[in-house]
Amino acid sequence: MRRHQRFAIAAFVILSIALISVTLVGVGRRSVIALSATNACKSITLGAPVSFVDVEDDHNVAQPPVPPVGWDKTSQFVLLSDGWDVWKVPAAGGAAVNLTGNGRKDAIRYQGRLRLDPDEKGIDLSVPQYFNTYGEWTKKSGIARLAPGKTGAESLLWDAVGYGRVGKAKNADRIIYSRETSTEAPELYASDSSFKAGAKLTDPFEGGCSRTRLIHRDLAGVVPERHHSRCQHGAVEQDTDQDGRVRPTNESRVRTAPVHGVGIS
Repeated sequence: MRRHQRFAIAAFVILSIALISVTLVGVGRRSVIALSATNACKSITLGAPVSFVDVEDDHNVAQPPVPPVGWDKTSQFVLLSDGWDVWKVPAAGGAAVNLTGNGRKDAIRYQGRLRLDPDEKGIDLSVPQYFNTYGEWTKKSGIARLAPGKTGAESLLWDAVGYGRVGKAKNADRIIYSRETSTEAPELYASDSSFKAGAKLTDPFEGGCSRTRLIHRDLAGVVPERHHSRCQHGAVEQDTDQDGRVRPTNESRVRTAPVHGVGIS
């Protein structure tokens, strides 16, 4: 068994122990199994219409699992991935529910859940959940939202770009995310939880660099208080003060330039 697979299984077992005191979940040869406190062992995915084995993993391991998404906060359900969709599976056994719905059908991979609350204790399915998406054949990327109590994810962003660095303000409906392509440096945007009409927060300038100036108070807790300038051509990041002046460091190699503030109305 390869190192990354041992790590994935170990992390899942640790997660299981941390979030549920009655049932542990592991991976058998052909299905996900649950081990209760009474040592009763049973499969919880044997009747599922899909397999949770990673058939694209070519390492010399029998039936390697697709990394699981995680436990819900009630510890009654575990969220699993079949490589395409996200499934909600009862830890006590029962029918598996396809939450995202269209992954396998439309060749879209729901690659990972966006954890917007760093203090969460398990996945709270009573609030919207967000996932990174990727088109297997279109090579497009995006972000999708799963509404509470419903199945079928709603696509919020979908384009031939890369989205990342997603964060949410603690006390406001404000989202920050990055957008980039193979020819365009990462730029930061801010929006609400609909991800619509994102306001650009970065100010590119000559030399392929961009400097971020974030001055909207609703983004407190989402982005660091310090500002950064990033260059596209191998130069290092620099810290700047609130006035945009570069702080002196031994690694400074990016030349300074005026910073223009970007506000969000």
